[in-house]
Amino acid sequence: MNRRKGAELTSGVGALVLGLGLGVRFSRWFAPAAGLMTVIGLCMHAFGMWDLHRLDARDQVQSPPWTAALYWLCWISLAAVIAVLLVRR
Repeated sequence: MNRRKGAELTSGVGALVLGLGLGVRFSRWFAPAAGLMTVIGLCMHAFGMWDLHRLDARDQVQSPPWTAALYWLCWISLAAVIAVLLVRR
């Protein structure tokens, strides 16, 4: 893993943990907007994932084979989250 990828991973995980901590800390305030925030986060993540995949394909970045499996596993997981959100409605 190159230094850029490591920095991106560290930053992303840090943002995740920060958001989780803030959500727990202020759960009473954020509870009414939880569904909307989930949908916004899901859309932002999906766009970022799609855009990175597109940029890697354009730049012909050679990724390890397991990254393709993780890419599609993530899309399947996002579809499952959407299904759960729709069923709970």
